[in-house]
Amino acid sequence: MQRGAVNQASVTLALASVLALAACGDDTTADASTGTEAGTEAGTEAGTETGGDEMSGDGDGDPTTGDGDGDPATGDGDGDGDITGDGDGDITGDGDGDGDITGDGDGDVTGDGDGDIAPLCGDGVVEGDEECDDGNASNEDACLDTCVAAACGDGFVWTDNETCDLGVDNDDSGACTTLCTAALCGDGLVWADNEDCDDAGDSETCDADCTFAVCGDGVVNMAAMESCDDQNDDNSDDCLDTCVAASCGDGFVWADNEACDDGNLEPGDHCSETCELDTCVWAIDELPLPVAVHTDNYFGEIAFDSNCDLIVAGAFSNTLYRVSRADASVSEAVENVVNNSINGAAYRRSDASVYVTLDNPNEMWRLEPGDLWTMVAELPELPTGVTVAPAGYGDFGDMLIWTSVNGNLLVTDPNDGTSQVFASPGNQASAVAFGPDGTLYAVVYTTGVISTVEPDGTLTEFYDLPAAADGLVVSADNQSLYVSHFGFGAGIDAIKIPGVVFSEIIAADFDSGYYPSGLLLDGAGHLLYKSRIDGQASISAITP
Repeated sequence: MQRGAVNQASVTLALASVLALAACGDDTTADASTGTEAGTEAGTEAGTETGGDEMSGDGDGDPTTGDGDGDPATGDGDGDGDITGDGDGDITGDGDGDGDITGDGDGDVTGDGDGDIAPLCGDGVVEGDEECDDGNASNEDACLDTCVAAACGDGFVWTDNETCDLGVDNDDSGACTTLCTAALCGDGLVWADNEDCDDAGDSETCDADCTFAVCGDGVVNMAAMESCDDQNDDNSDDCLDTCVAASCGDGFVWADNEACDDGNLEPGDHCSETCELDTCVWAIDELPLPVAVHTDNYFGEIAFDSNCDLIVAGAFSNTLYRVSRADASVSEAVENVVNNSINGAAYRRSDASVYVTLDNPNEMWRLEPGDLWTMVAELPELPTGVTVAPAGYGDFGDMLIWTSVNGNLLVTDPNDGTSQVFASPGNQASAVAFGPDGTLYAVVYTTGVISTVEPDGTLTEFYDLPAAADGLVVSADNQSLYVSHFGFGAGIDAIKIPGVVFSEIIAADFDSGYYPSGLLLDGAGHLLYKSRIDGQASISAITP
């Protein structure tokens, strides 16, 4: 109960007591009417005789008490004019003379001695130090039960204005902010132990779900330059591992959408500007062919690079050469190769690199764009010719298939440099080539036998040349297999694949021995080859 309420009750009680007392006196007077009449008569007589009051005869001016104090009711002799007998002149009987009924001497009815009336919180009246008073005890509205206006930080949730209020525990990194709003992702405040970040939406470093922006998290964040996010590192699907959408020219072959992707949109370099297979084409009638490349021995395979220039294995010259598609000029791609002999060469589309086999020591190296020369693997046998397996060739897709002097076919994984034997066509196997249908052909120098080879190592004889065959290439229409040979009149011959029909093409001076000769077809069906002309290894071209 409020103090004002207590004082009011005290006042009421005091008044009730006085009224009761007065009522009691009246009754006594009434009950003693007979005596009063007698006294009046006697007093009147005496007073008349003495010249004082008529009724009491005591000379004090009151007619009834006979006490000589001048007040008519009490008979207390205090002369204060009230009926309490306390001499203070008010009716409370408290002796303080302040004229109120509280007994505190301050002249107001509150009983607090300060002389004013205190406000009562909850009475619906704003007074004194009260900020508000809505007459109720609810702490969820605009006025608290202490008559203080509701405010964020008071520890009470103000309905329709606050979603939370933890008082002094409000914190912009906690569950309830200093604005009395519940913490949530997107408010721009980092909720400790619940959010990594909060930038009120996507930013370069933070996703809209308040986790750090990371490619691979499955959230596409445009502000972080992501156009997709499929949560994997597969670069053959529609989203790269950089969270950029797959597109022609990004350097990755998009499965079921691209046949190739060499990282540019230039035509005539194996892969077209629409990422379709586009084999290199040489304008052989406009070039100064044949062109001399190097002296000494003239074996060694040839291959197009990513720009459709011709890379020429330099045999014992310790140099890898390049012949320009534009003007047939000759330059050195790699010089001072430490190996004894540069033998095979094959272009691998997936990394736009030319892979080269060498012996003494037996190794495989890679010529990357920009002429970066990198070792791939140490080889277990002396290598001769080399080619790249298509995707459908067993488990060896995009790996390097090569022949060895030991008579084996081996496969090397360029990713880890491991090699294994998977077939054995015969002693001094010298060259291999894939047809556009994925058939692998291998030729043995010593016997001249050309065989087809399955990934499981199964060999099937395709054609038996007299001897000394050391180069193979298959036409784009899969109609002809071209083979170079040294024996029985050196030159290039064609074997029609349907029906296996042999025909001579052109005489050419090829090197003797098991090392491979260079044969290559461009996209127009031109046959480029490396042979000896005037004592030098030279590049020539014909239309067979």
